[in-house]
This record gives sequence, structure tokens and C-alpha cells, in this order.
Amino acid sequence: MQTTLTTIKEIRHSLKRWGTFWKLRECGKGFNKQNMSFVQTPKQSRHSASDSIYEPEFIATFTAQIQRLEPKCIQALRAKYVAALPYALAINQYGFESKKSADYWLHRAERTLMTQLS
Repeated sequence: MQTTLTTIKEIRHSLKRWGTFWKLRECGKGFNKQNMSFVQTPKQSRHSASDSIYEPEFIATFTAQIQRLEPKCIQALRAKYVAALPYALAINQYGFESKKSADYWLHRAERTLMTQLS
């Protein structure tokens, strides 16, 4: 049985892809009602808008791995890779008291993902 070792560089590249995917969906290209070609009344609609998003297999598996992390780790990942703000502003928005604290949780999340995916 062959195991592949995942490097931190590969993890960060994957996180950038994951973050870009969700950033585009949250900033209007996935959920924006103006992009819909038709409008349904609430009685006609059985599914919410988020149910109809196409999520590639890579993103789905990576999201599942991220959801296993501690809440502070997830917040740090979202502040770094998903937020549409500069990192210094995003860490304040996500409730971190300092950049040092956010960096600690970010590195912890990246290292945990590296061990999970190896």
C-alpha cells in the first residue's frame, strides 16, 4: 500500500482553489437572485437556492475535511481564503483579537489538513 505525503504547499494551493470557489458563490455569482432566469413564488419552490449549486467533487471532499476542524480553525481559513476583504480586516470581522491569534489558528488548520489528507 502506497501512501502519498501532502506538502503544505499543496494544501495552500488546494485551500486557494476552495476559497475562490466559495468566495465567488457568496459574493453573488452563485446565490444572486438577479442572475436567475426565472422567479418562483414561495409556494412553487421546494428547494432553497443553495440546494441547486453545483459543487465539484474536489470541493465537496475538501469542504467535508474542513468541517471536521475546530470552529476557530474554520474561521481562520475563511478569513484567509474566502473573505472578500484584506486579511487584516477579515480577521477582525471573524472575531480574532489579533493577527497573531488568527495566524496561530490558520497554521493549526493547515497542519491538521495536511495530516488528514496524507
